[in-house]
Amino acid sequence: MAGESEINWNWPAEQIDRRPPKRRESKMRQIGKVVLFFIDEAIILVVLGYILYRIFT
Repeated sequence: MAGESEINWNWPAEQIDRRPPKRRESKMRQIGKVVLFFIDEAIILVVLGYILYRIFT
């Protein structure tokens, strides 16, 4: 019982210790990708709007 409990406690601890840095990096990367995506969309919309404004005026 003691050996099993030690094994059960050790594995989750190792997984918990290893996973959060990866999750933080992936979250930061996902946030970065989303921010860059919205920035690109905004630039495209501004450029298209400016071109249409120049064409129709």
